[in-house]
Amino acid sequence: MVSNEHNPIAERIGRIQDVWKESMTGKSGYKLVRLVIREPDLPIVNGFLKLESSPYGKIEETPVVMLTDFSDPQTFAWQLCNDWLQEYARALEQYPQLPWKEYTQQLTKVKEADHVRQESLLLSILESFSQSLSYQGQSILLLGLIPRLLCGYEQFEKWLNKFCKTLPSHIALLVIDYSDKEVYGSLASSLKEQCVSIRLSNLDMEGAYNELLTQGNPEDPNVKIRKLMVEMGKAASKEQKGRLNELGERLLDIGRASGKASLWLYTYIVYAGFVFRYKDGQALALLDKGVALCTSHQSDSSVSAMTVTLYSYKASYLNYIGKHEEALEWFGKAMDYCLSHNDIVSAIGVCRNIIAVSILNSEKDNASTLLHKILPHLSMMEDESLEHTDSFLVAAFLLFYDKKLTEEERRDIEDRMNRIYGEDWSSRATVQFQQIKNPKQPSIDEFS
Repeated sequence: MVSNEHNPIAERIGRIQDVWKESMTGKSGYKLVRLVIREPDLPIVNGFLKLESSPYGKIEETPVVMLTDFSDPQTFAWQLCNDWLQEYARALEQYPQLPWKEYTQQLTKVKEADHVRQESLLLSILESFSQSLSYQGQSILLLGLIPRLLCGYEQFEKWLNKFCKTLPSHIALLVIDYSDKEVYGSLASSLKEQCVSIRLSNLDMEGAYNELLTQGNPEDPNVKIRKLMVEMGKAASKEQKGRLNELGERLLDIGRASGKASLWLYTYIVYAGFVFRYKDGQALALLDKGVALCTSHQSDSSVSAMTVTLYSYKASYLNYIGKHEEALEWFGKAMDYCLSHNDIVSAIGVCRNIIAVSILNSEKDNASTLLHKILPHLSMMEDESLEHTDSFLVAAFLLFYDKKLTEEERRDIEDRMNRIYGEDWSSRATVQFQQIKNPKQPSIDEFS
């Protein structure tokens, strides 16, 4: 068991390990492990799974979590194979001693394979990889499937059910279910004894965060701020706006008294965050004061680094209160700031917000004008650098809605996206656009 009385995170991971071991005792022949948790506890469960996938794990099973989109049941298996090998390649750069001897061979198979119905290829890769786990003394490989995007739970369950039946005794699947909306309950029932459901009681992730936040020298302004944030969280949960404002003003005073512009700016952002849901203009006033402070201290690198966060936060609030054009304007300022500092990856992240506002509020023309500005910058990036970004969403949006694109630009965009992401990139983007409009699955961003 991981144990450290001074480390609330380690203590909770230890708790998960104990519950897991108890739940798995005497279990055999299972094809699916269903981990049922509270949604707020997902970050600590993520930490547990990452630990157990390493040589430092304490359970007998080795979980490997994949976030591959389930956009098409016909191509899902191949996409899993491709993503698996890409993840392994990245791990190999960091840990050259990794023991999977057949990696190169499997990579060749995936590159040469058709993209449709490759469940047998996926099984072959899992079998091959599982043989390399013997050095850890772990007998069961758990493939965790937590798609960022789902074209539908019903189709996904059908795929899971069918694939489960092909698995050998030393390989199983892992899914995450939330206790307040158990979407995999019917799948678990259909599999009966072939499914093990592990239920984690309240891990009190909020309490763990609070413990971490309040540790340190009580005279340190950062510690003072963190302690106030805990109290503000309690006030906000009880809808005590008067108490919240009292604590917020104390927060600003600490930031101002610290003599650090970045810390003072941070308190404006935090305070605005706690009153964000109130559409009374208070959050906007706080953010505007933050913008003024940010503008006057751009020579301070620590302040400059917070500019994009501040601009994006203001944009989000404007969108929240229905001022969608102004929201796009401020997201545009955030993107421009990134581009002016040659931070293209962060600019692409802002582009995703621009796309979301546009799709939800029919602002596609304005959004296209903003996104068009990033095209020259994308062309200067290497394919390998773009591969792990959302550039394909930007590309798809522009192809769909940008009336200013020339035919040459269209061809260049399509050719490059095909080369980087494969020929199904456009359909994957379409699924994500649909998900923005009609979100259906729980958030798993913490696994990113």
